[in-house]
Amino acid sequence: MHSLRRIAGMAAVLAIACLALAAPAMAALPSRVSSQLKRADRAVQHASDAVDDGDNAKASTALRAADRAFASAVKAAKKHPSSAAFAAVADAEHGTVGDLVGLFDGVTDTDTVNQIGTTLKDVISGRTDLIATINGLSDKSSYAAVAQSISDDVADEVSAVQDALSDDTLKDPEANDALNAALTQLQATASAVSSLAGGLGASSSSSSSQTASTTPAATTQQAQGNGDCPKGQGGTPRQTHQQVPA
Repeated sequence: MHSLRRIAGMAAVLAIACLALAAPAMAALPSRVSSQLKRADRAVQHASDAVDDGDNAKASTALRAADRAFASAVKAAKKHPSSAAFAAVADAEHGTVGDLVGLFDGVTDTDTVNQIGTTLKDVISGRTDLIATINGLSDKSSYAAVAQSISDDVADEVSAVQDALSDDTLKDPEANDALNAALTQLQATASAVSSLAGGLGASSSSSSSQTASTTPAATTQQAQGNGDCPKGQGGTPRQTHQQVPA
């Protein structure tokens, strides 16, 4: 059930490969960020498996480990800021938000539900911290794609939370309260990232237009060369969805 999330990892690997082809000059992901994201991914998977097995104690322990790993990844990305680091952390957070929202379904143990809610809250807060950090940079021109990707991710997450509230079997009131709180958080995040993306959009569009007009042949060749890449990967380093393979 919840373990089907691993299928998404295959798409993430392909996305990273396409980004490497499309943007060879992209800054390398700091090893500290990469290692913490791998830890977080493993911890979330362990939590999902434990929930499926009905092992509430292991689920809570794994969720707390994921929480700590994401906090460390955010801290490391902020210490060595780059669009690659922020994109990788934000993308991992997006995947985990979706996992956690779905994890409430059918869980009846109060402590487990509360821990899912706590981890969900902290992961969303960590991404909000990244947005605030980008806003505070003196030069944030290279973060336009990251901001737009986060904006798209948040819209998807809002929809996922709304679907969970209407369709899933939720422990009341704990799970319902946690999801409603997450929805409020996400709406605040949407507002913050919309403002950031809007401020960066003009310079990003202008730069893209100039590049396209001066190198049309190269742009066309690159787009054709990446025909097998996922949507959004056809030649521009779109953010993105840059999860770190386990």
